[in-house]
Amino acid sequence: MSTATTIYSALTANPSLVALVGTRIFPVAAPQNTALPYIVYSRVSSTPDMVRGEAAPVRNHRYQVSVFAKSFADTEEISAEVFEALDYYRANSMWFYYDNDIDLYEEENRTYHRAIDFIAREAL
Repeated sequence: MSTATTIYSALTANPSLVALVGTRIFPVAAPQNTALPYIVYSRVSSTPDMVRGEAAPVRNHRYQVSVFAKSFADTEEISAEVFEALDYYRANSMWFYYDNDIDLYEEENRTYHRAIDFIAREAL
């Protein structure tokens, strides 16, 4: 199972999160005119662990999970459920942990946006 598929599975397995965003969870970009709130997840980087100058049998993937909503309060509530779904989540040969986040506001469409980064460590 790919990392992106694992993330989607973890998010959609959280009933509290699904109650907030429904099926509006998308890889890379949401379709145009998607109703708020929604989630987009995308890979930021992928690097091997290095041990003594050689690649170890572990790869680190940085994924960003972005929450878009009409209000800051909605963004916080949904983000808490994303955190609950992914922080320390384990599946197959992968495990996830929180790295950082940032709050943003998109003036052009008056949308609150929280970008949350998770590291996915994958045993190869």
